[in-house]
Amino acid sequence: MAQSVWDALHTSPGVSARRMAADAEDRGVVLDVAAVDRVLTRFQRVGIVTADQDGQVTRWAPVTPGAIIANARKAAMMAASGATSSATAGGRQTNDGGTALLPGQLKTMVATHLRDHADQDWSPGEISKAIGGKSPGAIKNSADRMVDAGTVIVTADRPRRYQWADDVTADDTTDDTVADVESDSDTDGQ
Repeated sequence: MAQSVWDALHTSPGVSARRMAADAEDRGVVLDVAAVDRVLTRFQRVGIVTADQDGQVTRWAPVTPGAIIANARKAAMMAASGATSSATAGGRQTNDGGTALLPGQLKTMVATHLRDHADQDWSPGEISKAIGGKSPGAIKNSADRMVDAGTVIVTADRPRRYQWADDVTADDTTDDTVADVESDSDTDGQ
């Protein structure tokens, strides 16, 4: 279902869920309007589509992979400088009025912070404060994946502390982070 909606979205960008279902039916694919709307809402939550309200009609359009990557890079640079912006998250609002991160964006922020402070070790809570209050649990999960990848090392188990691995260059993580964002956005859209 999600793949059919994704294909229909790229065939008819900027149309309503109802119009998308009708266009798909013209091509011999049967899509339920309510199901299409649910899938599009899920796509919006992960930041791969945008929704524009036109009166009572919501018009949907895909976010290009280039825009997703550009937003992730911008967020990483802003996190390194300590600045924040709602534009870096693709525009999806959270329940508390903030904006959600794009897939892979937290990993980029954590990697950038650890790389920029490679001479120090950090707890997930300290990283959270440094990058703008993101979830320490999510930061721990992200850092643990980077430990598995060899870009970060664990310097203490209790409390858990992380440090940038000495033999990793900035180029090693940039390519991996971009690939992760691309693959996250590819799998979320299917």
